[in-house]
Amino acid sequence: MSQEALAARAGYERAFISLIELGKTNPSLRSIFDICGSLSIKPSAFLREVEKLASFELPGSKA
Repeated sequence: MSQEALAARAGYERAFISLIELGKTNPSLRSIFDICGSLSIKPSAFLREVEKLASFELPGSKA
């Protein structure tokens, strides 16, 4: 899906989606829910995948 299509489905500007993709801005929790909804993905499932791929250690996690 293109940035334009995702932005339209989620109700955001394409530039905002681009900034998230480039890591130049952090989406709010509301934005995450909106984007996940537009992709038919549960936010909890999305965040589990992000946690698996994270290159940083989350506070309170045990390595």
